Amino acid sequence: MLVATQVIEQSIDLDFDVMVSDLAPIDLLLQRSGRLHRHDRPRPAGLESPRLFWVEPPVQDDVPSLGVHGLVYEPLVLLRTWVLIGGRTHIEIPSGISAAIERVYGEEDPTGGPALLAAVAAAHEKLETDTGKARTAARRQFAPLSAEETY
Repeated sequence: MLVATQVIEQSIDLDFDVMVSDLAPIDLLLQRSGRLHRHDRPRPAGLESPRLFWVEPPVQDDVPSLGVHGLVYEPLVLLRTWVLIGGRTHIEIPSGISAAIERVYGEEDPTGGPALLAAVAAAHEKLETDTGKARTAARRQFAPLSAEETY
């Protein structure tokens, strides 16, 4: 058994029979799944097929509690990922990757009850506000070039 951080998502040649992950953005869950059955080797009984399990966060009024994960990852993306994977038993790889990514990062609104949709709307509004503040702060950090200056 290995307990790891997101470092295992990138550039490490690891091969697992099974994986358990906390909630993370769908693209990162899919990246983690790439560490399953990476090499052609005999598998233990019952683990002949790659399996990624995710730990579902506590849910109240149809809204997941993101806890510290909402500090690490964008809450809007986590909520949309939770909507996508909730109730699913699998995502076909590689054929289902594009559709899964589009559902989380695309423009289509997720489905769910009023409390969940309100949480998604609030997370979207916060993201827009934070993005606007970051753009304003970035503009203050850089002085515009004059017409004579070049890079």
